[in-house]
Amino acid sequence: MSYDLPAASWFSITPTESAPHGLTTYGSGYDTTLVLAEPGPDGLSVLACSDDAGGPTSAIVWPLEAGREYLVMVGACCDQPGGSLVLQAVRDPEVGSPAFAVPPDLSGFLEQRPRGAAGALWEDVTGETIGASGGWTNKVEVADIDGDGLLDILHANGGDYDQPGSPELPRAWLNGGPGEPFVDASADIFGETGQLLRVIKARDVTGDGIVDLVLGGGHQTQTRLLRGTGDGAFEDLTELLLPPGPLSVGDLEVGDVDGDGDTDIVLADWGPGSPFESAGAPESSSTCRRMKLVARASRWRWARRTGRRSQRNCSCTVTA
Repeated sequence: MSYDLPAASWFSITPTESAPHGLTTYGSGYDTTLVLAEPGPDGLSVLACSDDAGGPTSAIVWPLEAGREYLVMVGACCDQPGGSLVLQAVRDPEVGSPAFAVPPDLSGFLEQRPRGAAGALWEDVTGETIGASGGWTNKVEVADIDGDGLLDILHANGGDYDQPGSPELPRAWLNGGPGEPFVDASADIFGETGQLLRVIKARDVTGDGIVDLVLGGGHQTQTRLLRGTGDGAFEDLTELLLPPGPLSVGDLEVGDVDGDGDTDIVLADWGPGSPFESAGAPESSSTCRRMKLVARASRWRWARRTGRRSQRNCSCTVTA
């Protein structure tokens, strides 16, 4: 069968006899890839895949069972746009022939499966779940922030990449359950003030069993801590719990860094200026990229560690 197809297309095949079958793209007008998969209650199970089986041809030989549906994905290698596809499915192929092109030909059992139909690996449900969002999102966090057992979505929004840009409101969508849209709780959680966030981590950092949010901002802004109070509500305890000071946080992580049994926060701070200036400014080492450890000194307060752990150069050289 010959098709003029985009870079990735799905087909289904249901053989009438149990036997080894060959799938080949011999004769196609572009460099193809092949994936053979089997649908099941938990999604697709990949059985075999092929890229180059003699030039740009892809070929798979696999024992297929009669009456069972199998899915075939034909893709384009190496960022090609797709093109003219020749796809053959052959029972008992002659292994070693260029195209497995021996009778009986089962191509009549091939049925093109439109992209996005049942059996596809992914289906875009943005419109039905969160809708149009917009904004400059630097990182996405997925976590259950309201304790209902469903995963919610957080967007760390704001600014441009190498310049501060315009502050934007971070976004939080609460999962409404299967078949239901997500609820936009952005203003309730983050307030109405735009920010320059680079990262949000949802972790229980206060040790009370409720998820908290650590917000890391870029371009010399204050790292923030929102303590979870239950049912998706949060209170801003930044001034009470975190050390003050502007940072340019590219990323952060939460864990027990010093082995004392409580939770610490490690921040990757690129310093003043652009993150592209990885060698720092020649007149000062203050812009040299560094890691900061914010360690919990008591149950309810963090302090910036002094000495080697509070500010350490990370393979950074300052040159004039």
